[in-house]
Amino acid sequence: MHSQKARDKTDVLIEILIYSFFVIGPWVLGSTVTWAIWIENIIAYVIGLVWLMQIAFNRTMGLKAVRWSQDVERNCVRWVSRWLAVVTVLILVYCLVSALNARATWRPDILGFEYYEKFVKWLPHSYDHASTWFLFWQYLGLALVFWSTRDWLLGKTRRERIKAAKIEDQDSGTEIGPVLPDRLRRLLWVLSINGAVLGLEGILQRFSGTNKLLWVALPPIIQDPGSQFGPYAYRSNAAQYLNMIWPICLGFWWVLHKRFHRRSFSSRRVGSGAQVVLLPCVIILVAAPIITTSRGGALVAVAGLLVATIILSLAEWRGVWWHKMRFIFLGVMALGFGAWLGWKDLAPRLDRIFSDKLSGRGEIWEIAHKMTKDYPWFGIGPGTFASVSQLYRTNLGQIWSTEVHDDWLETRATFGWVGYILILSALAAAIGRPFFGGEIKVPWVMCAMVWLAMGGCLIHALGDFPFQVHSTLSLFVILACVAHCITFRGGSGERGGGEDRGQRAEV
Repeated sequence: MHSQKARDKTDVLIEILIYSFFVIGPWVLGSTVTWAIWIENIIAYVIGLVWLMQIAFNRTMGLKAVRWSQDVERNCVRWVSRWLAVVTVLILVYCLVSALNARATWRPDILGFEYYEKFVKWLPHSYDHASTWFLFWQYLGLALVFWSTRDWLLGKTRRERIKAAKIEDQDSGTEIGPVLPDRLRRLLWVLSINGAVLGLEGILQRFSGTNKLLWVALPPIIQDPGSQFGPYAYRSNAAQYLNMIWPICLGFWWVLHKRFHRRSFSSRRVGSGAQVVLLPCVIILVAAPIITTSRGGALVAVAGLLVATIILSLAEWRGVWWHKMRFIFLGVMALGFGAWLGWKDLAPRLDRIFSDKLSGRGEIWEIAHKMTKDYPWFGIGPGTFASVSQLYRTNLGQIWSTEVHDDWLETRATFGWVGYILILSALAAAIGRPFFGGEIKVPWVMCAMVWLAMGGCLIHALGDFPFQVHSTLSLFVILACVAHCITFRGGSGERGGGEDRGQRAEV
């Protein structure tokens, strides 16, 4: 009994640390500066340390965690998780070897490179070992966050264990409407509220006219208020972050709404229910990417909202017509709010989308393509594009960019084909698992919204650098963790949700 209480306390500590990790990330200037990234890294290491200590404690005391166990006996499901674990380790080893087997390092004091004679050509290597080390420490923290969050999400809370035991004893009873596990539901609440507050702060800051991030910090570059948004000095980074949250918030609202709608009429009233709080959050989160005046952010938001409307309409296909119309009305309200506050400044930028040659991205892409040809297998080293790109400039007037503005291309240039394939394998294993089954069964709409959020970020990566921003990458990793835990197999999840008989854990 005391051992179980100790485990529950460590679960609470891990939960608080996880919330701190992704809540703090965007507020410390978007985690785009070194000190902010190290704050996130330290939190990640603490999460990982507590998690590993919990595992050791459980094995010492002989405790077995009570988990959501849907489909865990299927061999293909187990192998998907094992493969993802192997690939995670391989990516970390790849970065570590690249840093240890460095070919050179960038010396800002002499504005040049210091080359090393001893390095192994047929192993991954880096042309700026300091940058590769920095990226390795980030990836190590993200790996710890992913696996500790996954372990935490799959565990049952004390309330859920008691409830499952009662159902097992009575051998009857099902939940009304789709449900989500307590921990997943709390995670989505914190994510949605934090995102909405971030979007609202960005809107207020934009129209206050200040060029200081959060009204207090003047960035060293990009000091134009119109190019900033909230804590982000680059408006597109803010749009990318917010475009990952609103599909999650919308899908979460739908799940809570369906559950509330199936209650008896005597226990519900119009406008009641906690889920109504999420509707203004959705409107703010959809409108904010448009108000940022980021061209890519606005286009992804509009396209994503169209897809989300289709998804929700299909989910309500057998319902009355006004149920489908409310989704259209919600979308129109969100887009109208965004257009009202942001269209005046966004429209001229959309008109110049091709005339300004995508803000000079063509030259940067050409440099990155040359790198992929010169170093096809191992690339120039993880995280080294900013240092090495200057060597590819044909004249001093050419752009010296720190980012490729195409994360797909930058990954190929820095990781090479070997690292690129490892990263794609990890991505496929994380987001593709719901097709094979998973521990937590949710409505298919929730799965679709998670994919929509991640898919929007992957589309952003074609013309920008969301995965080079630590807060955006961290959010993507959290969503990938959620995707790896859930499944829609075995039904829509509208009856019994995560509490049906097939999902009872051994107690």
